[in-house]
Amino acid sequence: MNLPTNFLVPLVSPYTDDTTAVSEVRTAKLVRAYRELGAAGFVVGTDMAEWPALPLSERKESIEWVMREAQGLPVYVSITAFTTSAMIDLCQHGARHGARAAVLSMPLGSHLSPLEIKNMLNVVRRHGQLPVSLLDAPDKLAEVAEELALDSQGAMPLVNHGLDELQLGRSPSTLEFVTGDGICTPLAVLGPKRAAATFASWRTAGPIAQGLWRLAGPARLGKGAAELLSLEVGSPRSPHLPIDDTARAVLRRLYDSAG
Repeated sequence: MNLPTNFLVPLVSPYTDDTTAVSEVRTAKLVRAYRELGAAGFVVGTDMAEWPALPLSERKESIEWVMREAQGLPVYVSITAFTTSAMIDLCQHGARHGARAAVLSMPLGSHLSPLEIKNMLNVVRRHGQLPVSLLDAPDKLAEVAEELALDSQGAMPLVNHGLDELQLGRSPSTLEFVTGDGICTPLAVLGPKRAAATFASWRTAGPIAQGLWRLAGPARLGKGAAELLSLEVGSPRSPHLPIDDTARAVLRRLYDSAG
């Protein structure tokens, strides 16, 4: 298995202290910090960013702020949403501000048939103005999903590159994919060098990372990692609670072992 060396960081949503708004200042500091740590690019609007808790306006603002601070590094926009119109809106907004491409996984509870997913995908591709990759296509749509990823910016699930052993989630998502720019993994929130070190020692570090994923989930993992990096990003939004002491201790162990 050829281990990845370039990492796309899935960003958390840095809130104000009372979590009533996404903070522009904290977003800028977050992107700069990861840029200085060697990020190859960024992914906006994933489960790490708590997208279901964000109104469309905040998701679009986040795209603008990240694009401004990325300084030429590629930015991928997760357009997962509960309506096709919202997906298209996010896609078009990303295109206007220079995003590289859009990535999509179907939201839980969507219960769409393969034909409905295919039709939705065709509409988003037709009007979204960005390359779009569907990362968790049903088996019947696998060929369609692969076709979508044939663009140079196209994203593919880890399994398509023989990297499924490194996957934290049970199924492909906008948090775990590979493009020509690098690999997106939740572990990139620890910093690219620590993510690479964790992959290099996967036999021992992998079970810890996967256990942490099940224990904390994306939002708490991302916020906990930012805390270790001394970045102010606020607590997760309700109903999520902050990372608990048990998960924090496991995260600290993973962080220190990769240092």
